[in-house]
Amino acid sequence: MISPDEQYAVLFNASSSYQGTHVWRLDPPQEIGVFQYPDSSPIGISADSKHMLIWSVRDESIQIRFWDFASREFVDSVRVDVRGRVMFNPDDRSLTTVTTTGRIERQDLMTADITSRHVIYLRHVDDVAFSPGGEWLAAVFSRTVHFWDTLTGAALGSFETESSIDYIAFSSDCRDLYIESDGLFRRPLEDLSAVRTIYDGFITTVDFAPDVERAALGWRPGDAAVIDLRRGTTIASFEGHADDLSTVALSADGSLMAVSGEWRDEPETWLWKVADGGELLGRLPARRAGVKAFDFTSDNRILAASGWYDGIQLWDTASLTLIDSIESLNRVEDIAFSPDDAWLAWSEPGAQPLHLMEIESGRRVVAAEGPSFFADQQLAFSPGGSMIAMGGWAGRVWVWDADTQIDESATSPCADIELRLPSNDGSRDTVISEPTDAVGSGDAAAPTAVALAQGGPNPVTSSTSISFDIPTNARVRLEIYNIQGQRVRMIVDEELELGRYQRAWDGLDDSGRHTASGVYLVRLQVGDQVLRSKLLRVR
Repeated sequence: MISPDEQYAVLFNASSSYQGTHVWRLDPPQEIGVFQYPDSSPIGISADSKHMLIWSVRDESIQIRFWDFASREFVDSVRVDVRGRVMFNPDDRSLTTVTTTGRIERQDLMTADITSRHVIYLRHVDDVAFSPGGEWLAAVFSRTVHFWDTLTGAALGSFETESSIDYIAFSSDCRDLYIESDGLFRRPLEDLSAVRTIYDGFITTVDFAPDVERAALGWRPGDAAVIDLRRGTTIASFEGHADDLSTVALSADGSLMAVSGEWRDEPETWLWKVADGGELLGRLPARRAGVKAFDFTSDNRILAASGWYDGIQLWDTASLTLIDSIESLNRVEDIAFSPDDAWLAWSEPGAQPLHLMEIESGRRVVAAEGPSFFADQQLAFSPGGSMIAMGGWAGRVWVWDADTQIDESATSPCADIELRLPSNDGSRDTVISEPTDAVGSGDAAAPTAVALAQGGPNPVTSSTSISFDIPTNARVRLEIYNIQGQRVRMIVDEELELGRYQRAWDGLDDSGRHTASGVYLVRLQVGDQVLRSKLLRVR
């Protein structure tokens, strides 16, 4: 960045040899300040060229700090949410943030006031959950929770929250719905407008124990804890064992916790004993790109870990030895053991997204082919094991019958519970775009021209969905290139029928490694015609 008066230059460099934010006076050339990375990153320079804005993490809070060029000191700070793409307006000293969860905020940095706020409705499904008797299915779409009757498929209704939701779960007695949304909260199903706080603060990842009496939480910069959901008390905490904690999982009885993250830029996996304040039982060998999802068998004997394109590995939790490896041609987004531990289910993007393996025999089964390409994201068995639900990009939720054919609702605690949805009137968020079903081949009128839509979400933090139209049967290549023109990832290389398609990019290259932050080019070739668009990758 160059200051408006052209007297200063700011260089941000993440390389190991020159890491950090460096400030230079240009006439005469002289370095006048260095700020350590990753705790500090430059955002902008004020219109009067007096101050530089630095993004910092201080005292467990995210701050914008004002650095004075003349005095070379910090003169002010304000706490903001910068989990996404940030634009600084030097004229009025306002900050516009587009978060990874679809919230757009404009903040006056002089007063720290939020002057406007909107929510873009992201069409992908963030989480799915069955009620204890399997009679209801809840799914999260950005900041909205939808409910369905699983017997009839009828929609029961929905309600909205002020912030985007990442995780949900029904309590075991069917009285409450637990929601992670800039904190962890409990809402009574008989009055979903009531909110009770369990934990107030930023959370990176959550896993609810199958009995939904305990939950494992992870938050910046790599700390984790197990909490009692009823009392809101901490059972055990685990601090500072990862730079970037990405995945946690709690065993059925809450006695074991698996944690995945990065330590000094290398993926790590830890297995903890929860009792007596926590004890590290050992580390599992690192996966190439870290662990995407965990799950324990109900008896705690086996821990399954998916590793994107590394497939799935099954570990003996007592000896920490590898039991089995399951190869996967595509990335694995989520995994789940059936409640009776007879099956392991996992999801892969494609027309056959649901895969299962019988644990005892090793027999593998692929679910019936779906109506179109399905970019999966979330997978869950019903508590009794009679159904499997899957949610993914483009806002679709699928439910399959599972191997166990039982009536889960026969003794369900939900029998006497009346689901009462709150009114959505008065929300201070403005919904800019409502959800719509993704259009697959043959779902609607055929497209008349080749088209490539902007990927969404963009910036890309974990995964993005790329939509394109094909007006006639053709050979299609969809590729991701870096800004130097080198191909990073081949998404599609096949003959496709005319129609509208969506394909996902998970931010990995062809070798399964995480790509660096920066601008990437999407190249669509249909026959001799080539279209391009851009994506911003943010890690």
